[in-house]
Amino acid sequence: MVGAGFLSETSGDPPAYLPRRDVETITLTELYEVVRSAGENRLLCLKTLPHQFEVEQAMEAVQRAVEAQLGSRTLKDLVRSGGEVDCPDST
Repeated sequence: MVGAGFLSETSGDPPAYLPRRDVETITLTELYEVVRSAGENRLLCLKTLPHQFEVEQAMEAVQRAVEAQLGSRTLKDLVRSGGEVDCPDST
């Protein structure tokens, strides 16, 4: 989260972390992308690996679903809702 520009680390021991941007401007979709791609590096990630068209289509469908579900909701919206994210009933 620090490397992605969402948090700044204080110089305390132990360090604390503070938002680098206003929480009203950080979308849940942005946070999802950072968490989803954690651990990937520039040399080895889905975009650089040879893959079949079907895999690419599936990943694009997942991205569309994330964007449709989270929309433009922000981190502030999530905090205000008590951490609850509206999800469709899976039953």
